[in-house]
Amino acid sequence: MPFESVLKKIFESGLESFNKADYEQLSEIIIKHAQLISPAIDLPKIKAPAVHLKNFKDIVEYWAATNEKFENRITKFEYLEIGKISKVRCYYEKVNLILDAEIFFDTYGKITKMVNHLVKE
Repeated sequence: MPFESVLKKIFESGLESFNKADYEQLSEIIIKHAQLISPAIDLPKIKAPAVHLKNFKDIVEYWAATNEKFENRITKFEYLEIGKISKVRCYYEKVNLILDAEIFFDTYGKITKMVNHLVKE
């Protein structure tokens, strides 16, 4: 299977776990010391502080807290680039949020870093 297809499968399985709030399942594809960098989000239907988290446990706690307060589910996505650094546009339609996610993979196809960029349309 080509590397590009493997990365897409990894993203799609992670997306399913994220949307179900099954964060422990994500430990299979995200390394223990992964980073999440995300801007502050201040929209009518969702608010979240800017973060630079440096381990899986803190990332999961951030996602769980955000998802507890808001209906924060990715409802559709599009691949912008696929590779060792992939870019995916994620639509959270119920909260009117669009993020471009840069996802960094190691040589084993594990996620090492995620950098979110707020898209203003």
